[in-house]
Amino acid sequence: MAVFGLNFKKILIERKSHEQGKLSVAMNIDIQDIKAVKNSPMKDKDLLNFEFIFGIKYNLEKKEIAELSFQGNVLYITEKESANTILEEWKKKEIKEELKILILNSVMTRCNIKALEFEEELNLPPHLKLPFFQKKENQKK
Repeated sequence: MAVFGLNFKKILIERKSHEQGKLSVAMNIDIQDIKAVKNSPMKDKDLLNFEFIFGIKYNLEKKEIAELSFQGNVLYITEKESANTILEEWKKKEIKEELKILILNSVMTRCNIKALEFEEELNLPPHLKLPFFQKKENQKK
């Protein structure tokens, strides 16, 4: 149904080296666990807790230069029957694609914004391609 909130439990930011060169960037994102929230304030709906990790590693050749890692949870509101189905599917480590996309997009939105802020603090290049203005080429009219 809807994402209710996103919370961070752990944020790791580490610059291991200041070596210069062409850095490669590797990102990973994963849902680690799904649990029902006990004592949920929702009366006719269930609240599910999706635990996630989101990481970015900067490498120069085979040497790790920096790492940003986020752990947290996404709270998701849904109907009781749907919550039971989601939890049953998770026992087999399966998630319906639409739900997985919704959860991962929520995680990526928050984590990417935080990561860009921390990358600036550590003098790292952004892990995402940012838009820039460019001069237009002369066009014939």
